[in-house]
Parts: sequence; structure tokens; C-alpha cells
Amino acid sequence: PSSTPTTLAPTNLPFICEALPADEALKETLNDITPETLLDDLDTPQGQAFDWMVSNDLGSGFVDPCTYETLKQRYALITLFFATDGNGWSESQGWLTSIPECSWALLTCVNGNVTSLDLDQNNLDGSIPDELQVLDMIAELNLSNNTLKGTISSFLPSLAGLQTYDVAFNQLTGTIPTFLGAFSNLQELSLNNNQLTMTIPTQIGNAKALVTLQLDDNLLTGAIPSELGQLSDTLTTLSVGINDLRGAIPLELYDLTSLMEMVLEGNRLTGIISTSVGDLVSLTTLDLSNNQLGGNLPITLGRLSNLVTLDLASNDLMGTLRDTFAPFTQLETIDLSSNEIQGPLPSRLFDLPNIQTILLDRNRFDGVIPENLGNAEQLQQLLLSFNLLSGNVPEIDIGSLAQLQSIELRNNQLTGSMAASICRLRSPRFGSLTELTSDCSGLANPRIDCDLPSCCTACFPLRV
Repeated sequence: PSSTPTTLAPTNLPFICEALPADEALKETLNDITPETLLDDLDTPQGQAFDWMVSNDLGSGFVDPCTYETLKQRYALITLFFATDGNGWSESQGWLTSIPECSWALLTCVNGNVTSLDLDQNNLDGSIPDELQVLDMIAELNLSNNTLKGTISSFLPSLAGLQTYDVAFNQLTGTIPTFLGAFSNLQELSLNNNQLTMTIPTQIGNAKALVTLQLDDNLLTGAIPSELGQLSDTLTTLSVGINDLRGAIPLELYDLTSLMEMVLEGNRLTGIISTSVGDLVSLTTLDLSNNQLGGNLPITLGRLSNLVTLDLASNDLMGTLRDTFAPFTQLETIDLSSNEIQGPLPSRLFDLPNIQTILLDRNRFDGVIPENLGNAEQLQQLLLSFNLLSGNVPEIDIGSLAQLQSIELRNNQLTGSMAASICRLRSPRFGSLTELTSDCSGLANPRIDCDLPSCCTACFPLRV
């Protein structure tokens, strides 16, 4: 009896590299990360990279696709070059030459594997190709200050050892992926100055090694996640300013006792500044300006003696500014302008050795300008306009306030004559003062006498 022949099912046997022509062996190897259709298309960065390798690496015999250990790494870097207009890069020494890719500029290797790629401010223009997923030993990926487009790369979870991911100052769109919270080694996440939208993922609070989180100057909405308070052991920089974030400042943020910089400026935050802010004793920068925060200035601000910059401007803050500045020896800038703060000016503010900028305008400060005004040796800008200050402008010693460039005193209740020693600062022999405004016009009542233009640079009436 006849029998039907048995048909064997085809098997997907691994290709034998050495049995293939070099270009086919290269294509077979790269098919793991790039579809063949892209490799064959010279209009794509992948096709251009493949063509370059065939013509140059294989053509010169520098690369054997069967034995070159970092073949995929080399291809990924070449693809990045073509995807971001490498010919227009500011620095590209060694790139696309027949030398090992670890000798190319702007990258670092350990044992032949790329561990750092720093292309900051290098005129990259284009999108980040997915082929970079093969750089699985990379710890630092810095592509900031370029013209990169597209979204945050979906291949990032392949880079499990990533410690620094910096794509700030580009044109990235889309949302912040939740998978960024799964990186156990990530220390710096800088996504600032892009066009990212939607909310800050709560999962970011799971990135327990995070030291720096910069998300400012995007289009982010919603509330600041309370889960960020889980980063209390590591986080030193939290910058989420210039977005459209709303709601109160989460109390959990005051648990970030390692924090040195808290920048929440330029949002629509409401509520009060908790007295727990005084627990953030490591802060050097506190910027909560341009929000809708209210309530009294917390007394506990006096604990933040490591501050270099204190900016609470353009809110609805009330209360008094307590004279607890004696320990603030590092303070350079204080900006409380455009609030509803009242009471006397703190005299110890003018004794600080590094104070350069004092902006207290557009409040309800009253009383006199402190007599120790001239002690602020580094002072460059003093804005006290639109308050309720009265009395005379104090005289200063010769040689004092030599760095001062601007004093604004308009719209107060000052009287008498402008201090001659202040007027003397207008002369290059004695100072650097280029702007001095006061209520010295004939319409001002009360009025301060100040010669225009030899002393005051502008005279104003009180605003009705």
C-alpha cells in the first residue's frame, strides 16, 4: 500500500555568520534591534548607518561582523549620529572613522562598553533612535541643550544601570513615563525646559536613589505628588517651577530633610507655607515665588540659616518679617516683593556679609530705613518702593555701598533731603549707583528733596 510522504516543519536555525557574505552577516546581526526594512531604506538613519558600515567598516576590513564584539554598540552610535544631523555637531572628533568607537569624542567606555555619553550642547537636531537600547552598560546619558524632538524614549527600561538621564533644554513632547520610577540606580533626572504635558507620575517617588529631580519649565498640570516625600534619604534638588501645577504644597515635601534646593516658582500653588519648612535646614535655595500662597510668613524661616537665595515674591503672604537674620551669613538674595508683609524692616539684614540683592518692594513695610544701611558691603540692588516707610534716608560712611547699582524708594512717605552720602554714590569716584528713584517731584506729598538728575535719576508723585 502507498503512503503519504511526511513533510517536515521548517525550523528557525541560527544563521552561521561565517557562511554569509559580510554585508548579509551584518544585516542578520542587526535585525535583532532594527527591522530589515529600515536597514534597506537610505532615507532612514538606520539605513544610512548600515550603508556607512558596509562601505567603510566592512569595506576597509576594520570590522568583521562575525567577530567584532561591540558591533551593535557601534551601529547604535552611528545611527544616533545620522538621526541627529551629526555633520552639524559642534564636536564629533573620531566619529564615523575606522577606529574603535570607544576612542570617539564625548563618550567613555569601560572594558569596551559605553558607560557615559555626554553630548550636552552639541547641536544635535532630530530624534533619539531606539537603537540606543543596546547601550545596556551606560550609567550617564546626557543629551541636554540640543534640539531633540519626539517623546521620552520608551527603550529606557533596557538601560537598567542608568544613573544620570539629562535631556533638559530640548523640544521633547508627550508625558513623563511612569517607568522612570522603576530605576533603582537613577540619581539625576533632568527633563526641564521641554514641552512635556500632563501630570508628574506618582511612581517617581519609587526611584529611591534619586538625588536631583528637575522638571521645571514644561507644561505639566495637576498636583505635586506627595509620594516625592518618599525620597527623603537622597533628594537634594527638587525643581518643578514654571509649569501649571495646582493645589497645596504637600506636607510630605517637608520630610525631604536632605533637600538643598526647592524651586516651585511660577505655578498656581495655593494654601500656606507650613511651619514645617523650618525642618529643611540644609536648604540653600527656597523659591516659591509667583504662586498664590497665602497666610503669614512662617516664623520657622529663621531656622534656614544656610540659605543663599530666599524668593517668596508675588504671592499673597502676610505677617511680619522677623529680625532673625544674624545667622544667615551665606544669604545673597532675598525677594519678598509683591506681597502684603507689614511691620519694620529687619535691621540685621543689612549686617549680612554676602547680601547682594534686597527686594522688599510692593508690600506694607512701615517705620524707618535702618541706620545700619551702609553695613551691607556687597549690596547691589535695594528695592523698597511701594511701601509705607517714613522718616529720612540715613547717611552712610564714605566707602560704604560702593557696589550698589540701584535704589528704588518711590511711593513711600519719606521726608527730608536725600542723604548726601547716597547722592555721592552717583559719582564713579565713590560708587556704582546708576538708578535712584524717590518721591521728589513737586506733586509728591509727603516729599523728599532730591536733585534731579545729579542725585535722583527719576522723581515720582505718590500713586493715588
